[in-house]
Amino acid sequence: MGAASLRGISPGGEPASMSNLTILRAQHDELLRQAGILKGYIGLAAAPDTVELFRVRQSFANALIAHLAEEDWVLYPRLLKNNDPVIVDTAQAFVDEMGGLLDAFRSWSTRWTADSIRREWNEFCVETEGLLSALAIRIERENTQLYPLADRGDAIAA
Repeated sequence: MGAASLRGISPGGEPASMSNLTILRAQHDELLRQAGILKGYIGLAAAPDTVELFRVRQSFANALIAHLAEEDWVLYPRLLKNNDPVIVDTAQAFVDEMGGLLDAFRSWSTRWTADSIRREWNEFCVETEGLLSALAIRIERENTQLYPLADRGDAIAA
């Protein structure tokens, strides 16, 4: 893939560009920024304007979906094909647990309509806080455990 590949994880052994890994890290920053905006809303005593909250939720959802797609299509396939069993095992563990976060996000997105948020504002806030906390933990783990493996120059198996 050349410039679109991730440095250090090319299954063929050739050094690859870091551009996608840089994008993934930037997406983490953006997700945390979006989560911070959403947290500001769930800190309110009552539900805010429906349209305003919809826009915030939509922006968060778009950022999360874009990030997950980038990981699914670029990062994980390359890590799972690597010749280093530590990289493969770590990547597989992250893939296996991702379903839980993705399922929680899907459930949250489906359950919380404008009407249900208005009726059950406190429950929405609690559930949203849980989702955002799980996401923050996942991002921290990817940044400290998974992405450094992708960065490793010695992760390339000839």
